[in-house]
Amino acid sequence: MQSTGIEKRYDRWKGQTAMNKQRRILAFAPALTTLQTDTEHTSYRFGVGGSGSLTAVSLSRSGLDCLHCAQTGADDAGEILRRIYAKNEVSTRFLHADKEDHTTLQVVRRGAEKTQRDEFPMQHTQLSRAQVESAFTCLPDAVYCEDTQKPEVLKHIFALAEKHNCPVLFRATTGRAAQFFKDGENTGKQIRVLLADEREAAALTGSNTYSISNLAIKLSICISASYYVINFGRRGIYLYDGMHTRELYPSEMREGGEAVTCMAAFSGAFAAEYLRTQNAAQACLFANFAQALAARHAEGGVEALPYLSQVRAHILKLASHRA
Repeated sequence: MQSTGIEKRYDRWKGQTAMNKQRRILAFAPALTTLQTDTEHTSYRFGVGGSGSLTAVSLSRSGLDCLHCAQTGADDAGEILRRIYAKNEVSTRFLHADKEDHTTLQVVRRGAEKTQRDEFPMQHTQLSRAQVESAFTCLPDAVYCEDTQKPEVLKHIFALAEKHNCPVLFRATTGRAAQFFKDGENTGKQIRVLLADEREAAALTGSNTYSISNLAIKLSICISASYYVINFGRRGIYLYDGMHTRELYPSEMREGGEAVTCMAAFSGAFAAEYLRTQNAAQACLFANFAQALAARHAEGGVEALPYLSQVRAHILKLASHRA
């Protein structure tokens, strides 16, 4: 098995993390709950679902002080989501309840070979400029943002991030971001890291994923950022800085895992490690292991997201085996 080099750096990371204060990250992402159903046994249960909510939990479990700015419905699903956030120490200070709408749900379908999440969207993603401005009063160290907001709100988030000197970790979850940035809304000053999985990167660029390097180059043409991180699942993690750095890290995943959950685990762990170390390569390696742990839970969901202590213990265990 090929060594990634993470084992040799772990002791230094542990000391560095102990000295650093807990970083505060402000997350702008959709708030969803999941209705998990087993048709064979006709059982139902709610849980956190969707890239936004899962990533918020992952950010917190990875050691960040996470404040989630999003909109839910004033319904039972929204209340369940708040309780789950409280249990996972995700601040709901900026989680707004819309009395006229419902919390977005996802239905988890369990198949013979894989688990799939299907979304039934409401208007939960539509934050106002005032809500965004209020969220920035928490004085975050960084911003995690997904491209589900209206263009004018997304533009306002970037402007406030620049004003407050906050690096933005941007997750391109849909192809809509391509048009937004094509219209000249991105100056490149705010986006420190662009995160995307294989499907999302292809949607942004209109390209296939056969050539990893060409896909990354086309992504850098679409959106200006300091780093581009494309998660190809079991094919590996690709890091590109738009110029000279091109690294493909072998995946640590041994199981397929549920795609939405694995990417949420990766995104949260990457953001936390990057803010601790300011090193994108280190963050890729660390998040690689977090994703591998999440992949062990075939059905995904919040239960699959690893804690920082679990990722570190996993690294130490592998380091001793590979020594």
